[in-house]
Amino acid sequence: MTGLLGQDTRVIHKNYDWGKDDAWNPIWSTAVDRTEILDDELSIRLKNTKPQFLALFFERKQVIRFANQEDILAFGRFTLPESLDPPYDGREIPWAEKGAPVRPLWFNVRLDHFVARIIRPDGTWGEVGAFIQVDQNMVRTFQTMERAWTYVLDLQAIAPGDVVEVRWKYMVPYDVNANHTRGWRGFQWMDNWARSTSWRIFFHDELPILHQQVSLRYHVKHGLSFRTSTFYALKEDGDVTTVTWENHDLPGCMNEVNARPGADLPHVDVTLAPEDLRYWRRDRVSGLPFQQPYWLYVLRRREERAIWWQRVGMKNLPDRQNELFNEFVERTTIGIPEEATAQKMETLHNYIAEHFAYKNDSLWYQEVDLKLARIGDQVSDERIREISRYDLYSKMVHGVNAGYSTAYLMDERIGIMDDGWMTPMWDSDFLIGVKDDQQVLWMHPKRGPVGLWANELPFYWQGTSALLMTSELLVADIPSPPLFLELPEAMPGMDVRVLETDLQVATGTGNSRARSRVLLSGQFSTLGRSDYLLGAMDPQVDPRYGAVLDGALLKGDGAWQMRSNASVAPYRFQAMRDAAFNGSVLIEGNDVRSLDLSSCIGHAAPEGFLATDRDLPFYWDFTQTDRSIIELHFDHPVEFLNLSDLNATFKTPSADLVRTVTSDAPDHLRVESLLQVHELREEVKDAAALQPLIAAALAKDLVLKFPPPPPPPPPRIAAQPCSPPPPPPPPRSCSHPRQRLLQIRDQQFRILQTDV
Repeated sequence: MTGLLGQDTRVIHKNYDWGKDDAWNPIWSTAVDRTEILDDELSIRLKNTKPQFLALFFERKQVIRFANQEDILAFGRFTLPESLDPPYDGREIPWAEKGAPVRPLWFNVRLDHFVARIIRPDGTWGEVGAFIQVDQNMVRTFQTMERAWTYVLDLQAIAPGDVVEVRWKYMVPYDVNANHTRGWRGFQWMDNWARSTSWRIFFHDELPILHQQVSLRYHVKHGLSFRTSTFYALKEDGDVTTVTWENHDLPGCMNEVNARPGADLPHVDVTLAPEDLRYWRRDRVSGLPFQQPYWLYVLRRREERAIWWQRVGMKNLPDRQNELFNEFVERTTIGIPEEATAQKMETLHNYIAEHFAYKNDSLWYQEVDLKLARIGDQVSDERIREISRYDLYSKMVHGVNAGYSTAYLMDERIGIMDDGWMTPMWDSDFLIGVKDDQQVLWMHPKRGPVGLWANELPFYWQGTSALLMTSELLVADIPSPPLFLELPEAMPGMDVRVLETDLQVATGTGNSRARSRVLLSGQFSTLGRSDYLLGAMDPQVDPRYGAVLDGALLKGDGAWQMRSNASVAPYRFQAMRDAAFNGSVLIEGNDVRSLDLSSCIGHAAPEGFLATDRDLPFYWDFTQTDRSIIELHFDHPVEFLNLSDLNATFKTPSADLVRTVTSDAPDHLRVESLLQVHELREEVKDAAALQPLIAAALAKDLVLKFPPPPPPPPPRIAAQPCSPPPPPPPPRSCSHPRQRLLQIRDQQFRILQTDV
């Protein structure tokens, strides 16, 4: 990409003409104990009609009342360009970083001005300065890594209660590389032409908005079309059209936990199709030029080697790479009938998913690793490269004499793909579909440490609308409307997880030993088994779907041992592990001991859910049956103090949770927590019932209390060995004759008794 045009920070120091209009509106005088946007005006203008000069100008004015210092820190920072579609722009943010700022990552943005002032009810005002920095984000495009620059501005000297007016304007060029993008390799010069074809505008924000006006101005030659479910005003001035939306009292709900704004909030879907030469194509019969839709241009570029791989598969004298590839196919599918093409593809795909190593090719995108893909070497080395995911499967399908279709995907948590909003499509993930009798065998080329089995889809793709591309569309002269299909869903009742933990507790030392067993089925296996196998999982989902018991087991002590891993639905997976328990008996006083068991409960419930001021429905990820069982065995009898307090039962229209804590012996305790989700959607009116259910699912209150063990008995003193009795004293001699005779008689009597 040429020139980095978005780094000039001097504009924040330039003088700005605020105009002569009144700064204060009397309706703002009624203060409330919350931070809110009092007035919001957004103007989007498309200027110039030729693609090489086309630019999008975003200009905004916001009046914000800050209620407290915490909100000043959170909302006194502005990132430009701003995100008008947070669900889509934040699609690559890992689950663990969901609070990170969402950025649209436009290229070559030019900041025209950013100013702020504190306004007062008496009409006076004072300007506010801002600290500025420019962040650099690397964006992976179709074939390169490009830089996107983001301005980060922090307001200075803001205090609680201040009403601040902020204004900014920036320009997003359509194509600053126009001179380099006219040839057949023009698609390699990625710019905003590849990111502005299909986008959305959301009206809501994280803060409540009392009044808002959004306007969109464009020329007829821009080829802009929009779709919206809200009322708008339309003004036409020759070839220029201005569309205006006005809203009042919008709640601040864009960041609500497990909400789906794309499904429940009003927004505008925008499609931009200027007269760009890259989209023009000639009819092969008449030679007449016509403009193809952008999505067809993108998919033809992404699948441009499909016909080539078909021809390569028919070569009679294959080269070395083809020989290696054909050997891999024959070796893997040996014994499968020639006509069973779907079975062959399933076998090949499952082998790749289980054994191949995935390489993300970051060096290739940075133009450091310039080596060719060499698919034959890849299959021989059992690895799959990011740049070869489509090519490898296209070559495999033709290698087994089967046809295929490609389905381009959309995460249902972001929105639904249709002809009104399809996204730019350059980075959309895809599936390869092969006909299997009356059905379709869907395969996702491996894109992580552990691959998906054939026909295995994560919940955010199941049942969603996908854009279908076939070999006929790739070569058709007259473009047809986009073809969508609904991906299959799993059978009900397949999504089951059982976590069992057997704890041997030594109350004296406070140490415990754990034996854990897991059974995963359906989505729990799809999302979580990679964490048990390799310690890594899909970063876009809740980590509690993974090896959640790792938090209960001492790190480095033992490893998960796989017992089974099925490649057919419901993809059952079993594993077990023996390790020291990562917790101990704590002393809470002279008379109470405690043991925290929350780490042994693995329900995937979100943190931070609050029923207060909830405005959007809550969505579970999928219907499920999730059971956690803890068996505790103590080294001597224990009197449990709070068993009844640990029992819990909560229910909503879509889910229920039951936790039971029972003891059938003084040295044994059983804890069982069962979460069942029957429907995905929880309505706003049920939020009050949902909050305690989620809190019980997180089980932070699951702390067992019992008295200390009785003191050990005092040590016994060992008895000394007995000494023999002293010998009888010698007979005393008597001088008297009679006494002497008596002594002799007694001696004789004893002798006689002994003889008898």
